[in-house]
Amino acid sequence: MFNYTTDLLKSQIFFIFIRFPYHGISRIYRIYKMNQISKMRCVSNENKALILSRINTMKHDEQDEETRGLIRIPKA
Repeated sequence: MFNYTTDLLKSQIFFIFIRFPYHGISRIYRIYKMNQISKMRCVSNENKALILSRINTMKHDEQDEETRGLIRIPKA
């Protein structure tokens, strides 16, 4: 299972943390525009759509910062 964590920092700046548990690789994407998500090479199109929908529906008033922006995507 991949763990996608997004956090809104300022205006349109997002940090997306992607962890690949089988390879022990973690990558951090700093996204200034939403269209940069489509340029992420290691993420499938289905997962990109899930990331975009999660960012668009993200609640900024959630009290628990640990779970805010957490996106869980099952492996194929």
